[in-house]
Amino acid sequence: VPSLGAAAALAVESAAAPLEQLSNQYGLHNGPSAASYAAEHRTCNTQLTALGLFLLRKLALAGRLRALPALAALRASWTKALAGCLEAEVAQAAARGHEWSDFSSLALARLALGTEWQPNDPVTAAALSTERLASSVDSLS
Repeated sequence: VPSLGAAAALAVESAAAPLEQLSNQYGLHNGPSAASYAAEHRTCNTQLTALGLFLLRKLALAGRLRALPALAALRASWTKALAGCLEAEVAQAAARGHEWSDFSSLALARLALGTEWQPNDPVTAAALSTERLASSVDSLS
C-alpha cells in the first residue's frame, strides 16, 4: 500500500499526459517554436501559460518536481512557450509602433519564470524587466 505522499505523487504524475494534451489544444505550449506559433496566430494565451508554469515552479521550488519527471518535462516546454510568446508579443507591438504594456501578464510571467529569466534581445529584455514591472505597478489591470 503506497503512502499518501506516494499516492499523491502518482496522481500528479499521471496528470502530465492530459496536461500535455490541454497544452496543445489551448496554446500553453505550441510545439517546437512558441515564438513562431505566436507570430503566426498573433496571440497565445500568455496568462494561462504563466499560471500553469507558476504552479509547476512552486512544485520545483519545494523540491517536489524531481520526483515527477513528466511534469518536469512539461515545465521545460511551458517555460520555452511562455518566453517565446512574451518575446513575440513585444516584437509585434514594436512592429505596430506601440510599446508593449500588458503588465498583468508580465506580473504573472515573472512569478512563473522568476527574476533570473532574461530575453536575449536588449529591447525585449527592457520591456519585460522586473524594473519596468515595478515602476508600472499602479497601472496593473
